[in-house]
Amino acid sequence: MQDRNFDDIAEKFSRNIYGTTKGELRQAILWQDLQPLLDRLGPGPLRVLDAGGGEGQTAVKVAQMGHHVTLCDLSAEMVARARQAAVDKGVIDNMHFVQCAAQDIEQHLESPVDLILFHAVLEWVAEPQEMLQRCGRCCVPAARCR
Repeated sequence: MQDRNFDDIAEKFSRNIYGTTKGELRQAILWQDLQPLLDRLGPGPLRVLDAGGGEGQTAVKVAQMGHHVTLCDLSAEMVARARQAAVDKGVIDNMHFVQCAAQDIEQHLESPVDLILFHAVLEWVAEPQEMLQRCGRCCVPAARCR
């Protein structure tokens, strides 16, 4: 198995997943869990990595809260869609975009991150344990897996 690149199905994915009630429900459940975590991590802006962030639904919302977000995705099409979403929502200045496999993001970060998000990405990665280990090296020393 190879890491799955969504360039060839980006439009279908957008329409059939996030453009449906199912997609709205996925986001609602995600935020039900993520919001309390963000609140606990502190009032100041966090440095967040959205690994395999796709179209940026989560990353943009985190950036709207004032956090600094790096979104990486293997798909150039998904990164372009995420960048456009950030422009549309007025948070482009709080975001950084990198087209790469999540396990290769370390070389693209200027400093360690406080939080890494892996929403619906691990099942599309050939070596998920390796990805988690490599991304884990990108965290601040006090970071924990939750």
